Amino acid sequence: IDLAVASGTKFHGRDVKQGSVFFIAGEGHNGLARRFAAWARARDVSLAGVPLFKSERAAQFLDGASAKAVADAVASLAKDHGQPTLIIIDTLARNFGAGDENNTKDMSEFVVAVDDLKARFPGCAVLIVHHSGHSEKQRARGAMALKGALDLEYRVEKDGHAMRLINTKMKDAEPPSDMFFSF
Repeated sequence: IDLAVASGTKFHGRDVKQGSVFFIAGEGHNGLARRFAAWARARDVSLAGVPLFKSERAAQFLDGASAKAVADAVASLAKDHGQPTLIIIDTLARNFGAGDENNTKDMSEFVVAVDDLKARFPGCAVLIVHHSGHSEKQRARGAMALKGALDLEYRVEKDGHAMRLINTKMKDAEPPSDMFFSF
């Protein structure tokens, strides 16, 4: 979805709102570069000049100075490349900070930091990549304060070369049908 939004390319046949994308990557930086290049080759889309910006390291959203530094970096790039349409935090665990994601107070502080980011860039969507529990695969791990704060939530299930995207929360609309993908 990140490259589809940044380039204005349809996402699996669906229109996207084109705009600047900011990817706060907590891990997998080399893999992301390869994934971006493979996406562009598969779709014959040049990424030259596409407003996609990837962090060089994780943020620590429970640390006020770190959260502010992220917002300031986005604002600085937005001056030349347009207000963000999408900010991706990948993964919650790597961008959480020194707190405990199972602790409601800490998770609530993370939610406030994300809300502050959304307030600074009205109209921008924030996508948080998060892991399911080790034994409970039907829900995200950690404090339920996160799910309560979400507008929508999806779970990804992988079975061999097949992947299913399942809506598990839709705050203000009817839940969409599952989407199916293959590698």
